[in-house]
Amino acid sequence: MKRDFEQEAQELRRKLYNCSEKYQKLYLQLKWAIYFQLITLFCFMIFLYFGYQHCISSLILSAIISLMIIDYTMMILHLNKIKNKLKIVYAEGTSYMGRLSDIIDWSSIRNRYITKDDKAFVNSITFFVLLIEKPLSPFRHFFNYYRLILYLSTFIHIALIICNISLLLD
Repeated sequence: MKRDFEQEAQELRRKLYNCSEKYQKLYLQLKWAIYFQLITLFCFMIFLYFGYQHCISSLILSAIISLMIIDYTMMILHLNKIKNKLKIVYAEGTSYMGRLSDIIDWSSIRNRYITKDDKAFVNSITFFVLLIEKPLSPFRHFFNYYRLILYLSTFIHIALIICNISLLLD
C-alpha cells in the first residue's frame, strides 16, 4: 500500500512538472502576443499622426490600417487559441495537483514528503501554483489582466475599423 502511494506520487509529480512546463511555454506565447498588440497600437498611432499631417495619402493609410485590422484579428484569434490550450493544461494540472496534495496530506508518508529529505513534491505543486497566478494568466484569481487586455484589444480593433471606414469615406 505504501509503495503504491509512492509510485503514484512520483508519477503525479512528473505529470505536474510537465504541465507546468507546457503552461510556461504557452504563457510565453501569450506575452509575445501582447507585445505584438502593443507594437501594432504604437504603429497605428504613428500612421494616424502622419496620415492627418497629410504625409501619407489616405488610400495608402487605409491599406496599411486594413492590414493592421487583419493582423489584429489574427492576434485576437491566436490569443483565444492560447487561452483554450492554457485551459486544458490548467485543468490537467489542477487534477494532478489535487491528487498529489491528497497523497501528501493524508498518507502515512506525509512526513517524508514535507521534511527536508524530499521537497520535490511540494516544490512541483508550488511551481504550478506560481505559474497559474502570474499576472497575465487567464486563470489568475486576483486581478485578471488577461481579460482587461482582451477587452482593450477589442476596443482598439473597433477603433481601427472606424478609422479605416472614415478614411475610405473621405
